[in-house]
Amino acid sequence: MYILPTMPKNSKRKSNKSKKTETSKTPAPSKTSEVPSPEFDLSNPLASFFSVLRAVVFSPRRFFTNFETDGPMREPAIFAFLVGVAGGILSLITAPILAFFFGSEVNISQGVSFGLSPLAAVGFAVLSPALVAIMATVYLVAIRTFIGGDGDFRRIFRMSAYAYGAMFLAPMPIIGAFAVTFSLMIVMGVGVHVIYRSAFMTTLITALTGFVPIALILVALRGLAA
Repeated sequence: MYILPTMPKNSKRKSNKSKKTETSKTPAPSKTSEVPSPEFDLSNPLASFFSVLRAVVFSPRRFFTNFETDGPMREPAIFAFLVGVAGGILSLITAPILAFFFGSEVNISQGVSFGLSPLAAVGFAVLSPALVAIMATVYLVAIRTFIGGDGDFRRIFRMSAYAYGAMFLAPMPIIGAFAVTFSLMIVMGVGVHVIYRSAFMTTLITALTGFVPIALILVALRGLAA
């Protein structure tokens, strides 16, 4: 009678251990693939503009989590200019409507209390990239002071330009103040916290330091345009 050879128990244990080690060495698949944040694209300006605007306004944390910090500066600067154009057009459209309901006199050449004059609207659009550059410079100093490191102007300029997105509501009465605060402090604060991994209080102090000078500049420009 022929008896089949049996595998020793030790060899079974060794084979089980080898299987376990092989499976443990295999990396677990990622649950979600990292999708880069949308950016303004000159080849598709309209769609990319609204895509970036939607991402920055409604999900700034997700936007800055996958943000490309070392990209070009031209497209963000043009994006800021288009934000200024949108803000100027929106102000010129809504000012007569608000004036009709609230009884303010409309004067196209001098502007109205509910919006910008045509000249001021053009100035807001043209000066938007310059305001972003000033904003990036102020935040660069704040980041170097409170967070440390040498900082990088290109990175902060790109952050500032896209955070500037909510500023298209800045020329509007009442909600303009909230738009300025949201854009220059909250969105930029989220960007600083995510990209530089700073603590909450450090982020808050940095955001306040960057927000106050830019807000004062905007108030002064609004006073000159009035």
